[in-house]
Order: sequence, then structure tokens, then C-alpha cells
Amino acid sequence: MKLVKIWIALTCLFSCLYSVASFSQIPPPPPQRPAFKDIDKDGDGKITAAEAKAAGISDADFKKADKNGDGSLTVDEYLNTTTYNPKPAFKDIDKNGDGKITAAEAKAAGISDADFKKADKNGDGSLTIDEYLTP
Repeated sequence: MKLVKIWIALTCLFSCLYSVASFSQIPPPPPQRPAFKDIDKDGDGKITAAEAKAAGISDADFKKADKNGDGSLTVDEYLNTTTYNPKPAFKDIDKNGDGKITAAEAKAAGISDADFKKADKNGDGSLTIDEYLTP
């Protein structure tokens, strides 16, 4: 009887471990697009180029989404574009808030040395927001 209890306990333990191991194999969900209202900081119902840039949307992606060419995005233009760039926000990587991303800050954010060097267009060893957002 004691052997049966041990057998049941071990079976349950291995089943639980297998379930946990299987669950850890599930890839994380893709990044979600920020809400329109979170990007539209002044609440005027439009996303300006400056608001888009602050949210991590590149100039090229902004122009592509601005279907009517008026220099701002409406809710429809924002929601109907597929150009969302899921890069972390510049300000979240720029830990010291100096307006530049250093190689150390980039590395801490998981940006490879190769990607950092490729983005550092002027070769000064740091990334401006324009360098960071330019593909």
C-alpha cells in the first residue's frame, strides 16, 4: 500500500513538471500597439509627428500611415496601418535621460553591438532618437 502511494505521488510530480516544461515553451505574445489616446498627449484627437516620434513611430512609418497627407494621424489612419514598430520607447532605454542611447544602455536593453553600430549613423558612439527610429 505504501508503495502505491509513493508511485501515485511520483506520477503526479512528474506530470506537474512536464506541464510546467511544456508551458514554458509557449512563445510570448507579440507586442501590443499603444492606445491612440496614450500617444495623443494633447488630447486633440490627432497624433502629430512629434507625438508619434515620442511613441517610437519612425518618420517613415508616420508618413506611410498619414493617408491624407495632413501631417497628423486620425484614429482611423492609426488603426488601419500595419506599420507599428514594436521597438522599446527611446526614453525607456535612455536611462540617464540625456537624449542619447549609449552602447551600455543599448546592451542593457538587449540591442546587439552589431545593431547598435548599424544604427549609429554618425559613428559618435551614441544613438539619437532619429538614429534609433530610422530602420
